[in-house]
Amino acid sequence: MTRRSRPSFGWTAALAVTAMAVAACSPDGAPTSPALTPSFSNVGGGAPPGEVVLCKYTEMATPATFDFDVTATGGNVPGNGRFTLNSVNDLVVGHECEVVWTATDDSQVTVTIAEDVPDGWELYAMFVDGIGFIDPVSNPLEVEVSSSVGRVVYFKNRPGEMGMIPGRMTGGGGQVTLDGVYVTRGFTIHCDITLSNNVEINWEGNRWHLDKPLTSAICIDDPAVEPAPPPAPFDTFIGEGLGRLNNVDGSFLRFTFVDSGEPGGKQDRATINIWAPGDDPDVDSPVLSVDGLLDRGNLQAHYDQPHKNK
Repeated sequence: MTRRSRPSFGWTAALAVTAMAVAACSPDGAPTSPALTPSFSNVGGGAPPGEVVLCKYTEMATPATFDFDVTATGGNVPGNGRFTLNSVNDLVVGHECEVVWTATDDSQVTVTIAEDVPDGWELYAMFVDGIGFIDPVSNPLEVEVSSSVGRVVYFKNRPGEMGMIPGRMTGGGGQVTLDGVYVTRGFTIHCDITLSNNVEINWEGNRWHLDKPLTSAICIDDPAVEPAPPPAPFDTFIGEGLGRLNNVDGSFLRFTFVDSGEPGGKQDRATINIWAPGDDPDVDSPVLSVDGLLDRGNLQAHYDQPHKNK
């Protein structure tokens, strides 16, 4: 896995829910790592007054279990303050949330939430109310609440450092947004991001082209996804980059490409979000947002040439 940092935008307003084929809520953001997930929409709005709701997300299709300890300076924390939440794949609709605090009077209360990060995972993003991410990530996290103020707190994890995956992915074809816009793409991208990378995306008279290289790349071998044939060391490529939108520099791209084997069309998945030149991806709405199975074409994970016989 290779990560490259992107500019940190601090506490920012979130994007509204975009018109995606899959509307999974997926807060993202990190101080020194790329904010990358299979889907990039956020759900805004807080908890009902007088409640703290804790939600769990990961970047792997295989569910995982995460434990939390919750304490408060007042109010009610259910049970003994120990909570176990199961993550839900970002590629499907759904997530697991639980009420971890309720008010008992009108006083202001500090609620402290600590995740017991399991081996093999890292906590890399935290959101409050879906309106901005915590930068830097703080574990434990403290939130101020009262009988008139509620909070939804999101903890997001991804697999920890797994070493460099010597892979690349190629692809083409297209898919349709919920608004009926047909989006096509063609690309060759590498997990180590230092080799030649090319990405071109087109829709309704618009053309986006990557400025080399990618700014970040995460390649994941998800045990729930089988990319063969041919065999490959990974199946999911999550990346970011800057490029030219209609020949204007400074347009930001986030994408996730998933190779689910052959045949590619109707089985492989692509998530693409593009922002207008100069827009902040953690504040502004994307000019293009598409997520779902391909209508035609294929995404193909490969070994890089030096590793192709492994």
